[in-house]
Amino acid sequence: MPHRFTDPLDIVLDAIEDGNVEKLRELILTGELNVNDIVDEISILGLAAKSGRLEIVQMMLEYGADVNLPSRKPDVWTALMAAASGGNLEIVKLLVEIGANVNEIRDGGSCALMVAGRASHQEIFDYLAPLTNPGLRQKVIKELSDGSRELY
Repeated sequence: MPHRFTDPLDIVLDAIEDGNVEKLRELILTGELNVNDIVDEISILGLAAKSGRLEIVQMMLEYGADVNLPSRKPDVWTALMAAASGGNLEIVKLLVEIGANVNEIRDGGSCALMVAGRASHQEIFDYLAPLTNPGLRQKVIKELSDGSRELY
């Protein structure tokens, strides 16, 4: 059994890891969790998305999580980038359907398509490619092929 934490942030991270929707709902309702917080250069929504926790992602969106959370830090991933990294196509599709910006560039020039390609998530890459701006898509394909990736 994993170690259980008492620090509020650790409780949130532990609940995401365990898929504990009710604990997260309780933290949101008591004000202990802001669904738009950023932790370790990723939003709470992004953490849930990267972990593949669809039910948690849906709940956080219901409570107002911003799928395109702006950040002054250029290295903070969007929830869509995190989902692309995590490899859950259903979450990627949900985020896109509710308005996630597929062309958002962060983390030194990365976008969700680049993240999917680097993580070798072909199905996600194939889904995002036609939705991505043609110029950005070509840049990603070139960078991935230069890095000996064969995703396109």
